[in-house]
Amino acid sequence: EKGRAPGLLWRGEALVDARAWHARYRGDLPARERAFLEAVFALGTRAARVRRIVVISLIAVLSLAVAGSAIALISIRNAEHTAQAQAARAETEKQHAELETARAQTEAGRAREAERTSQDRLEQVRAGEAAKQLALKDAREKGAQVEMTREQLKDALGKAEHETALALDESRKARDAAAREKKAKDDAQQLYLKAKKHAEQLEQQRTKITTELRK
Repeated sequence: EKGRAPGLLWRGEALVDARAWHARYRGDLPARERAFLEAVFALGTRAARVRRIVVISLIAVLSLAVAGSAIALISIRNAEHTAQAQAARAETEKQHAELETARAQTEAGRAREAERTSQDRLEQVRAGEAAKQLALKDAREKGAQVEMTREQLKDALGKAEHETALALDESRKARDAAAREKKAKDDAQQLYLKAKKHAEQLEQQRTKITTELRK
């Protein structure tokens, strides 16, 4: 403050020794020496205060960095667990879709087999009808009786038509099952792609956070 060179003030070990000496000294100092020591002590106090502020600031910054890193790691782990759960759910849905596909294929095979059986029976009935007509014609010509009556033939035709209707119903059910199968496979594929994309985004986020922490 009086224009004296601040570089002349004692620091470090000289400051420590001056404090120790001044604590032991019981005499009076001249004004210049007393002012010099007061300036030395004031400088040491300011330096200690600055060091404390710097240390506290560093501790606060490091604490915030550690807390941020912990929060980031927890977020990454939670995101990874969520992605794994979604992937597991997608895999379960895929397996369920595959089971539905196998069941639908089995039902479709049964329906096709039933339809072929009904067609065969219908052909047999039609062949029997043709044979009956020939027999009736021959019977009228020869005056013989026909073993199979028209009522029996109608019953046989009715049964064949009923079996055909059942076969067509089974075929419709098979087509419906195939449609459900396709929808289940599409849904499972969409869920799998969504989970995979989410996992990739989480991996990119984790890599970015790791890179920033290393900096």
